[in-house]
Amino acid sequence: MKYLTLKLLSGVLIAGFLLTGCFDEVTKVYDGPAVVEFAQYQQPFAPATGNANYTSTVTFGAGTATGSVDVPLRLQLIAPQFNSDAPIGFEVVAERVDEDGDVVATTTAVEGTHYNVTNANNQAVFAPNTSETTIDVVAIADNLDPGDSVQMILMLTETDVLEPAENYKYYTVVIRKANP
Repeated sequence: MKYLTLKLLSGVLIAGFLLTGCFDEVTKVYDGPAVVEFAQYQQPFAPATGNANYTSTVTFGAGTATGSVDVPLRLQLIAPQFNSDAPIGFEVVAERVDEDGDVVATTTAVEGTHYNVTNANNQAVFAPNTSETTIDVVAIADNLDPGDSVQMILMLTETDVLEPAENYKYYTVVIRKANP
């Protein structure tokens, strides 16, 4: 009886090994539209444990009277790479809305006073054969008093080549000066 059970189990085991070699290898290839998203877990000044709020916070010391810091916000392409430049548009928006159209945040930072964006024509461009680019923001400390905080909300916009990924098209940069 033991011998029969052992033989049966060995046969099932051998059959399992033989059958697994017969299946085709599955290769997943993205075939949807070419979209772009903010690389939410790879942003400068974002929390080290991940970024559930899609926010980077630039904090200047309380004693910093003037100064600025570069904030290169990373974008990633969700599509095969292009053989030529591929632009995605963006803008600083007054409000961020949720799926229901309700306002969940507002921009309080002023361009030229609290920040500057250095990309030309409000576009970030993916170079040929790349999947990453940046929106280059410069945060400015000059016009903040200790304890002050402002925020800017960026939103990706469609071009004739690329469109934003709906769930990751917003990103917020908070610019603050620490209390003494």
